Amino acid sequence: VASRGEYLNAMILAKYLDFAFVDAENGVFFHEDGTFDDTRTYAALAELLEGMGGEPCVVFCRFTSDIDAVREACADLKLSFAELSGKRNDLAAFQSGVGDVIAVQIQSGGVGVDLTRARYCVYYSLGYSLGDFEQSLARVHRPGQKQAVSYYHLIAQQTVDERVYQAMRDKRDVVQTFMNLPKEEFV
Repeated sequence: VASRGEYLNAMILAKYLDFAFVDAENGVFFHEDGTFDDTRTYAALAELLEGMGGEPCVVFCRFTSDIDAVREACADLKLSFAELSGKRNDLAAFQSGVGDVIAVQIQSGGVGVDLTRARYCVYYSLGYSLGDFEQSLARVHRPGQKQAVSYYHLIAQQTVDERVYQAMRDKRDVVQTFMNLPKEEFV
């Protein structure tokens, strides 16, 4: 459940980016106190975690309320839970084999963090920065990774996350185009 501040920030972002904010019909339920639950994303996460057979998993989240949802899903499935965020740092425990799932706030899981123990990587919610996203990918798949990693993006249709994900893909395409320009174009 998101805090009132997170809800207001999401609404402001939705207006600023000219997004249609989702409603109960789309799986997001708004409460009178201004909080909301995204039941589709939670259900998809629970199904994924259940099918991973206890293999280590990192779940990247944008909001602390999303980390709370991951914690709840782990409790429901009787999976051990670790967290890396502005509030908690269980990274060393996860790296040493404690915890089936580590929920990572995307900004906390950036430069210098080693998440190579993970066999699975799930994006529960997306940040708005292509740089943070690229860094998070590099934390799981980097030198020292001994096994293939499966990546999952939980993006419900007709939500802000769908448009943010597409915007990041578009940004990546622009960066790739720029990087592939001949060197003569920079002189």
